Amino acid sequence: MNQARTFRFVLAFLFVLSLASGCVHSYGSYGDAIGPAELARIKIGETTQADVEQILGPPAFGMRTRYPFSQEVSSMYFTPSSMKSPVLEQVAGYSSILFGPAGILTWWLVMPHHSRSQNHFLFLRFNGDGRLIEISTEVQSYVGKTQFFMTSGHTGEMIDVNLVDQIQEGRSTAAEVEQLLGHPNLITKTSQKVTWGYKSTQYHGHQWQSITAKVKLDSGGKVLTKEVWRAHSVHQHHSNEPIARDKVLSIQVGKTTRTGVEQLLGPPREESVEERENLTELHYWTENIPNEAVTVTLDQDGIVKEVE
Repeated sequence: MNQARTFRFVLAFLFVLSLASGCVHSYGSYGDAIGPAELARIKIGETTQADVEQILGPPAFGMRTRYPFSQEVSSMYFTPSSMKSPVLEQVAGYSSILFGPAGILTWWLVMPHHSRSQNHFLFLRFNGDGRLIEISTEVQSYVGKTQFFMTSGHTGEMIDVNLVDQIQEGRSTAAEVEQLLGHPNLITKTSQKVTWGYKSTQYHGHQWQSITAKVKLDSGGKVLTKEVWRAHSVHQHHSNEPIARDKVLSIQVGKTTRTGVEQLLGPPREESVEERENLTELHYWTENIPNEAVTVTLDQDGIVKEVE
């Protein structure tokens, strides 16, 4: 879920750019090409964080996330991405300038601002020793609208649960999965497995709802496991207090309650609920660069099940 949190951070950044683009131009692109030659030099279990930055340069916007509990670090890179805003908004932007500050303010308040983007991400995760342990590639298509400072939008294609049900563990192949669900928008590779992810999310203000499907494949491309679930979330607290590692380490799986977690870390910045097992995730992060992130998962009884 931390990649989703990172994506929402970037989404906000891209949205600001798209608003600006409504006044200046109707489309744009950004990100450096990361080709097969560069990726071939990056190997799980061998390449270090320093090696990666020599090959690819620093992460996009300096986006490094540190996880105090495991001491792992995740770096995010953009590959070529694009964004668009309708020409009508461009015209409206120019027109509003003719009426001075009052006209501009009225336009920003009344007119809906649309944005459309397709974002390509590369996430690289390193262990405490700085060695690469996971590679994730993600493609997100976003369509959004803001009016009266309220943002709404959606990412990803809708997922048909009935099609997911047709995937057979131990029998279906990667080709059959792609025929049913299309190309995954998230591919995660570790030294042992490959996971395909499909996710569709609806945003409205500080709340979002999503449906996610994940398919794990063996080295031969056969389905090992599949799962699909719905979740909803609300952003509820603003804080940039540092996350103390000693307090995170005081959280005990199977013992600490939600009350105990909040006594140690304070109220979460975001809370999400996964309907598949009635799990609740409490999300904490800082916005400094590099930022820090902790996710505490609670079971249906409110007891800590996992800390990341």
